Amino acid sequence: MFESASFLVTLLPPFTESRAKRLIKTPKLYALDTGLALHLAGVDDADALGRRPGAWLENVVLNDLLAWRETEVRKPGIFYRRSVSGEEVDFVVEARGRLLPIEVKAARSIRTTDARALDAFCQEFGRRSPFGVLLYDGRDVQQLTKTTVAAPLGAVL
Repeated sequence: MFESASFLVTLLPPFTESRAKRLIKTPKLYALDTGLALHLAGVDDADALGRRPGAWLENVVLNDLLAWRETEVRKPGIFYRRSVSGEEVDFVVEARGRLLPIEVKAARSIRTTDARALDAFCQEFGRRSPFGVLLYDGRDVQQLTKTTVAAPLGAVL
């Protein structure tokens, strides 16, 4: 994890461990101040935010993960994972040899297909990643698939 000297952006490193997939190894850039980033991007009302809410929501979740990370004595790793074929997991938290894949959806309803990348990740890493979490804008905690739990953003953040 690399924060700029101005503390305005951070680079999220890729999780590059894989047995069979070719992965993207370029870090992703995120704003550490989502409000300032929205202002600089010209997002000044709900309509403008609605054009691409997922990216901003992902940014808010990362900021909360980074804040939580700072409360831990042994700092967990926080990564993202994207394969060359386009399969992506928004965040991978690595702590004490375990992996937690997290997907963020800016939607009020979800489908089992939304868990595809999380399920594939859990299958690849087995015991190290027994389940994944899909965060969404709904109200109910749901067992979406055998290895994916969907949880409302408000219940987690």
